[in-house]
Amino acid sequence: MNKIFLIIIIGFTLITCVSRPKGFTNQFNGKRTELDKLIDINGYYCVQRNCDVANEYVIFMFYNNGIFISMFTNEKANNNIISCFEGISSANGCLTASLWGVYEIHNDTIVAQAYQDDGNWGHRFVHFTNFIVKSNTELICLDNYCTDKNVLMCKGKSKYPCPKITEFYPLEIKRDWRECPWLKKKWFTEIPK
Repeated sequence: MNKIFLIIIIGFTLITCVSRPKGFTNQFNGKRTELDKLIDINGYYCVQRNCDVANEYVIFMFYNNGIFISMFTNEKANNNIISCFEGISSANGCLTASLWGVYEIHNDTIVAQAYQDDGNWGHRFVHFTNFIVKSNTELICLDNYCTDKNVLMCKGKSKYPCPKITEFYPLEIKRDWRECPWLKKKWFTEIPK
């Protein structure tokens, strides 16, 4: 009986480690996206998370190869956020609190999908955000929602009833995109079926 139970646990673990997260359709191919021709990618963008809740923000930083990193926060800018996004510090759990993902460009729209898996049961979800490029330092955030409404940071409105314009914060240096934990996962780099 113990062997059967062990086999089931190992099988479940293997399936969850290699299978594509439900709803994650973007794919990282490492090719240059030319996003830097549309917006300034030498910094991060901040947007209010919900239209009716103050002091809840989502921060996004884009790389020119399709990778982006985001973070939920209650401040637009502080030394911890700046240190984390510059790659100077990993203090205060900045890497574990960060969501890494892939974006695609469709005309003037950036379609971003990030995956969070902090290793705890019930804390796995895909975070979706869609932006329209307004200028080289302004994006209009159309959607900002998650697949798991049971996760605290996914609670609230699933789509913006009022599109929000992002604020841009320039950075001197950026965290290395190769720190993305999903780069070694097949589901992150394979074309979805």
